[in-house]
Amino acid sequence: MGILAKPWFPLAVLIGTIGAVMLAAFLPSGGANLPERPDWTGTWDTRWQAGGATLVLEQRGERVIGSYPLYQGRIEARVRGRRLRGTWEQPERKGTFEMLLAGDGQTFAGQFENEQYWNGARMRQGEGRNFDAPDLRAPRDTLQSFLSSVYRARRGEHDALQSAIRCIDFGPEQTAVVGTLASNVALLFEVLDRTTFTLFEISGREAILDAQQEVLQLRQAGTSVVVELDLRIGEDGMWRIAWPGTEALDAKLAELLAARGEKRADPQRHNRLASPRGTMQTFLEEAGRWSAGGAPIVQSCLDLSQVDASVRAIDAQLFSFTLKRVLDTIGYVHLWGIPDDPTDPLPYVHYEHALGNIVIAPKTISGQDAGDAVEAPGMGTRWVFTAETLAGLRGLYDALEGFRGSATDHDLPRDPYFRLRQFSRSLSPSLVRRDLILENWQWIGLLVLGLGGWWIGLGVQRLLRFLFGRVGKTASAEAPGETLRDEEQGDDGTSREWRFFVPVRISLTAGLWLLGLRFLGLPDRLQVALLSVSLFAGVLGLVWASIALISAVSARLLARAELTNTRLDEILVTLLASVAKIGAVVLGLVLLAEGLALPYQSVLAGIGIGGLAVAIAARDTVANFFGSAVLISDRPFKRGDLVEVMGHLGEVERVGIRSTHIRTYEDSVVVIPNSSLVNEMIDNRGRRRRRKVDVIIGVQYDSPAGKVQRLVDELRALVERQPTGYGDATLVGLWDFGSSSVDVRLWCYLEVQTLAQERIERHRLLLDVFRLVESLGLSFAFPTQTLHLESVPTSADGDEPIRLGGQPAGAAGGTARDSAT
Repeated sequence: MGILAKPWFPLAVLIGTIGAVMLAAFLPSGGANLPERPDWTGTWDTRWQAGGATLVLEQRGERVIGSYPLYQGRIEARVRGRRLRGTWEQPERKGTFEMLLAGDGQTFAGQFENEQYWNGARMRQGEGRNFDAPDLRAPRDTLQSFLSSVYRARRGEHDALQSAIRCIDFGPEQTAVVGTLASNVALLFEVLDRTTFTLFEISGREAILDAQQEVLQLRQAGTSVVVELDLRIGEDGMWRIAWPGTEALDAKLAELLAARGEKRADPQRHNRLASPRGTMQTFLEEAGRWSAGGAPIVQSCLDLSQVDASVRAIDAQLFSFTLKRVLDTIGYVHLWGIPDDPTDPLPYVHYEHALGNIVIAPKTISGQDAGDAVEAPGMGTRWVFTAETLAGLRGLYDALEGFRGSATDHDLPRDPYFRLRQFSRSLSPSLVRRDLILENWQWIGLLVLGLGGWWIGLGVQRLLRFLFGRVGKTASAEAPGETLRDEEQGDDGTSREWRFFVPVRISLTAGLWLLGLRFLGLPDRLQVALLSVSLFAGVLGLVWASIALISAVSARLLARAELTNTRLDEILVTLLASVAKIGAVVLGLVLLAEGLALPYQSVLAGIGIGGLAVAIAARDTVANFFGSAVLISDRPFKRGDLVEVMGHLGEVERVGIRSTHIRTYEDSVVVIPNSSLVNEMIDNRGRRRRRKVDVIIGVQYDSPAGKVQRLVDELRALVERQPTGYGDATLVGLWDFGSSSVDVRLWCYLEVQTLAQERIERHRLLLDVFRLVESLGLSFAFPTQTLHLESVPTSADGDEPIRLGGQPAGAAGGTARDSAT
């Protein structure tokens, strides 16, 4: 076992890890607080709404001066904290600005006086290119320099416009400000970019001889529109494009747009991948910003339908990097020579070789073909590098490796596969020789990955065993009577080993294999097989370890819950542990299906339909189960609380998964289903802080008013003298004149917790009230009735009584009137 068997090895690894984390925490980061006086000195790549330029700043104390040569501009400003305020000036234009330096000192956000933004990012030393010297020795060189410079400017390298401007002879307009010239350059480029031609059609240095002018006839593919471009040699012997005039270019652009049924020019039309040129341009442009969001767009230019879905994300990156390097090796990609007619269905062959061709062809793309890892610019028909092209890239790369072509200006980050392969070649050329299916270095990589992953997994397993052992000893020392159950611990530790440590080791080893296999560039079939096995082992280990951990934690919580006086915690632990285990299994299946690119959505939908059928058949059981979950989450009561629900008053005796048991004062047990309980109003009297007393004291009507007032005053003092009386909320006063009594109401609270205490204290209080009434000489009233008889009047002749309301009066006559005595 070597060093892993040493008892100090896990401790050394732990100390090293903690030390590295602490060191990283205390080291200054890129986002650390800025110095009190930020440094604006440096070169900045700046952007604004209508363009951008390279801004060079120099800070001298609180004063900052700078320039942006593209527009012949200068700035002067002063620093205030992280803010920079000042003025900008260009030929015939000037204004003010304000900038705010970000916390990391690498970017700034700003505005001009018209509230348009002016943002920038600090450029590293040596970053950027010098575009001040275009090649103007021949018509072909001039046109190539112009187009390539504008392409770069559109990608964000704004200073390349300076080179493009020098490729044009503006005549009298040459003295115009750079901003005007830049808009003219964009207009000319928009016209030329809609034509298709090859450089071989244009005269090179070897063919110009004594020529002074060359007029090119550039055609729009798929239409009859022709663009004439006049190139002339100047007094300095350099060839430049003769400026056709703004009006002529506007008219020609309108004609080109109308021929394609377009209403206006779209600088981003190539991103629709509607033509071979658009696909090639999108691939090359986005390759330059691979790490800044270009990766999914680059991969959308590839036909990945023939790649296994489980490795599509890995192969998409490898294909992108390989294709880019092959294109760089072949030579500079002249985009204007690639067809841009979206109506031409013929595939475009960019490169032909005995080992494979590079072809762009139209294809109807679906979401399944695009892949989950690829964000396509749109579904439907688009031009992509064909599946056959991708299949032959490995052979082309091997055949062209070592050949130095005129690479393009676009670049990609170096993929680990290429780094490993280049490193292996540097060690020995025989390592990149393919003797048996794979290259020799790939066989060595598989061997190292397999043994290394297993060895690292074993080390982590021993480290976890050491840490758990320490924690177990500490827990035993603090609570000697509390130990794990036998089924969790085992006699010799074997049970715990197999229930937790072994699955952790398996999942960790499989994770390292999944990570390492991505860098070896294996053939698809072998890569799919190895990744599937590693993924299955990793998911199995994670689920296995999760269930073991849930079981151990739930066992410990159950042991603690048994010591409490409520069973609600036991129910909660059991319910949550079961749900957690089911969730771990389901999550593992979803991860496995996701990793293998299986259509698990339809399977889950099928399971959902089946589960719905089961739920309908056992809806009462399911409703009670979820009802118990609601009770556990809301906790409206606990065992022993006095509650009133559904007309039943009693103490909660037990809360189960299906029902709740309440013992009433008649000592009977009422069983209420949880599904019904959660829909009822629950009056939890066990959570009352005080018990209310509300009584009406009725005294006789012949009681003196003074004695009634004294009764009110004495009642308030009586409550305050009670041992459990809560005088702050006592309300006493004359309440009503009842039918038989003068009513005095007493409203107060007793600070008691149980019903038995409430009965004792209520008895004491009411008995004291009774004595108080007697001591004041007052008497309690009781309902009485006094009957007053009056003589009944007769008629004038004395024969008949007077009729009241049309009815004869009673023989006895008179009316009854209630009174209190």
